[in-house]
Amino acid sequence: MSVVNLSQNASACECKEPDSPLSTLAKSTAVFSGKVVELTKNPSDFTKTVKFDVHRTWKGVSEKELDVVTAIDDGGCGYNFVIGETYLVYASGTDVLHTSSCGRNKLFTDAFEDLAQLGGGTIINEDTPQHKTKIENIGGELFLVSESLNKEPESEKNIRINNVSFTPPSSTVPPVPGGLVFTKITFSDGVQETLSRVGAPEPFTIFTEHKNPQAGFRRNTEGTFSFLISVEKQDISPLKQFKLGVAAGDVKCKEGFMLVIKAHDGSPACVKPLTYNKLAERGWANLLGPQMIFYVFADGKLSVIRAAENSEIVQDASKRAQFVPVSVTVLDKNPKLSEAMKGADANHDVLARMSNLIEAKPVNDVFEVKITEEEANALTRDIVPLSVKQQSHDNIVLKDHQMMIQVDGKFYVITMTTVYKQ
Repeated sequence: MSVVNLSQNASACECKEPDSPLSTLAKSTAVFSGKVVELTKNPSDFTKTVKFDVHRTWKGVSEKELDVVTAIDDGGCGYNFVIGETYLVYASGTDVLHTSSCGRNKLFTDAFEDLAQLGGGTIINEDTPQHKTKIENIGGELFLVSESLNKEPESEKNIRINNVSFTPPSSTVPPVPGGLVFTKITFSDGVQETLSRVGAPEPFTIFTEHKNPQAGFRRNTEGTFSFLISVEKQDISPLKQFKLGVAAGDVKCKEGFMLVIKAHDGSPACVKPLTYNKLAERGWANLLGPQMIFYVFADGKLSVIRAAENSEIVQDASKRAQFVPVSVTVLDKNPKLSEAMKGADANHDVLARMSNLIEAKPVNDVFEVKITEEEANALTRDIVPLSVKQQSHDNIVLKDHQMMIQVDGKFYVITMTTVYKQ
């Protein structure tokens, strides 16, 4: 299996804050740990090939050796792998995988946070062969099914499908009247189950109580055995799901895609939301379910007030408790919030100086700045709003996010207003 970063060489690499380990695991195609044993530069396409000796896998890796390709330098978001070091690696893709410096890749010795959530994974060793599989539709669900195996084969090695290990099909000693055959299954989360059946000469299929994935043990009509592992439909292409017998309306799409049925042949396809209605309008596809209305970001504004120390909202203990302490790190990640807070501080100082003037003109202590959709989304990820109010009018949706934060003994009331248009 190869892992390829398709990005070209660039002068700078810009990365967003990575998702949590479990979220990154769910979005990745392959997650593993391994030692770098070889590095090869590919100047023609600005990449380098990294060969790993794989130690453990959490998802999508079965080989002991794995080639990984990433951009050749930091400017292209290439990860700086070093020969002899062991890493935890997250990769994505279908036929070709890719990785970069923008994910959660790290030295294995620094992966405490990740491992606390991921668990121990499954050890990859040469004594646990990975068997060939095919995909079958069993009762409307899709399963990876191993090649046929004889009972008690000459090899006593365990059999692995993805990250699940099976002992070879075996009988009890001494034999049970009527015949009994069993296998012991070990999942990547450490859970073990034994599947067995008396009267083994007859064909059967039995499944584990363990879900996500679910494992199965089957005796085929010719007397051989197969092991089964459930797979998520969305990990299989829509057309392949359809060809495997999944009804077009039951096809599952990956996150961020929506299901449509092609008008000319009734086959399924998964498309981006913005494409969803356009296909139906042009007669190219039939929508499944009601037609959706999509809104796009039109405007954003951040309004900040610095609450006076002698104000009721600060003096009242119950109200003051609503202010959430925020670190300087959060402000560094949200420069527009930091800018608005500095403006609110300046307005607060002006009010304080003018408070003793008899005929002082009123001063607006609210400081406002414009924000983009990306800045708004980043802010709500870092600071959970106390409330969100939404108003709809004609083709416009208005959202107000109310936040109250405390920084270095100062108290701020924040309103983030976002406008979306159809």
